[in-house]
Amino acid sequence: MLTGQLFPYHPKPLPDELLSSWLVRTALGHGQKPHAFCQSVWPGKPIWPRDIDSFGSAELVADMALRTATPLANAVATTLSAYEGDLVRSFFALGRTKWVLHLGIFHRKRKHGGLQYCPQCLSSDTDPYFRRLWRVAFAVCCTRHSVILRDSCPDCGAPLALHRGTAAYACHECGCDLRAATVERASLPAMELQRQCETFLSQGWASWGNATFVRSFLFLDMLHQVMKMLATGPRSANFRNAVASHWGGDPIPPVFQNSSKEIEILDVLTRHRLLDLAARLLDQWPTRFVKACVEARMWHSWAMRDFHDPPYEYERVVKEHLYRPSYGCSDVEVRCAERYLASSGNDVTQRALQRLLGDSRLISKRLKRKK
Repeated sequence: MLTGQLFPYHPKPLPDELLSSWLVRTALGHGQKPHAFCQSVWPGKPIWPRDIDSFGSAELVADMALRTATPLANAVATTLSAYEGDLVRSFFALGRTKWVLHLGIFHRKRKHGGLQYCPQCLSSDTDPYFRRLWRVAFAVCCTRHSVILRDSCPDCGAPLALHRGTAAYACHECGCDLRAATVERASLPAMELQRQCETFLSQGWASWGNATFVRSFLFLDMLHQVMKMLATGPRSANFRNAVASHWGGDPIPPVFQNSSKEIEILDVLTRHRLLDLAARLLDQWPTRFVKACVEARMWHSWAMRDFHDPPYEYERVVKEHLYRPSYGCSDVEVRCAERYLASSGNDVTQRALQRLLGDSRLISKRLKRKK
């Protein structure tokens, strides 16, 4: 029944649908392009020049709920910010949030493949739509169809921009039907790990091996750190090779599009390889993880690099197995080494002392005092 507040066509959000997908379906159902529809409904308000799934205003979400007779909680659940407390500890409305894929919006264009899709899901949908999970970086495959997701048009290679197309399943650049895109089989370890992550996300807590994480984002924080260790840093190649040599997987190095080296800008095939390696590495936690870290010389400082508020279970393992305190020689040992060098006709330099005693901060401190 129409009340005057409702859109003439007022669809409800489909299971796990994204806000942008819901809005596009609503616009196309009125026979209008999404940009024109939004300008007529919300004149003067910038809707599409931003990532509305991440940064859509509360007013827009509330208005969509009102005009489609949708409970407000269901409308809010179409946004990525609703993942706060489950996917991440805090969602950053004005910045980049861990695990949320970047769209790379620049003058209404998309530079990154931040919107993924499963061609077989779109093909089987009565009304094709895009899932919220497809914007999450650990989602690299469709666990329903056992295939790797796609993140661009199979014909022209353009990242998806739903609001510029004539149908939810059509590429806005060349009109290619995304439902007909070819797919690759997902690796079993990657798919099983992703399925576990989806379960953790829905239940709000996680269990891995003998470890329990009281909130799901704690386990996902650990997984994110492990994938970063596999992807970045001077020792990441050794780390990937250690995993691949013992338990399989593809150690090909990831190629980043810019200097930020964030997991969230990597293409889906690269993230699939990383998740596959992480799945093999985290199996039998923490035995394999410790073995690979030791072999790659990924000690405490590397495993904890840029990791703020690590979960207890991860921090405990790292401190117990990967902490290697540097040797601290005594002042007497330094004085004896100095006399030895002087008596043997050698210059008493920091390098010479380090060759005898190892790298110790006490050496440099003593030499500074002497100056």
